[in-house]
Amino acid sequence: MQAARKWHGLATAGSILALLGGLAAITPASVAAATVHKCPNKTIVITDTTSEGVNHIPMPIKAITTQGIGCTGAYKFFSALFSPSSTTSAGVTPEKYKCVIAKFKAPVGLVPEACTKPGIKIQFAVQGG
Repeated sequence: MQAARKWHGLATAGSILALLGGLAAITPASVAAATVHKCPNKTIVITDTTSEGVNHIPMPIKAITTQGIGCTGAYKFFSALFSPSSTTSAGVTPEKYKCVIAKFKAPVGLVPEACTKPGIKIQFAVQGG
């Protein structure tokens, strides 16, 4: 009878350890999933100075999803990306992000893009051209 009690105690301890191991395996995935944000659409106004005057061009940005950064940080990135004084014309994005054409469902007439740097990903859709 004593041997049966020992095995019963070991089986209970083993079950508890297995449960804790399963919980530890699930926890990192749930933490990573919690950092994804869907942000409201944003319209950035681009100011372009020409010989004829100053033009204000609205640039709608839609389907904004971020990971590892909040919506405010994404909007700050968009302001730097689409400002006329940015270095994007030289092929370098602001804050050392790498931007590519992405593969996700974007609204009709817009081009899906993704900009990433270690630990941060911003997906959005803008007018192409």
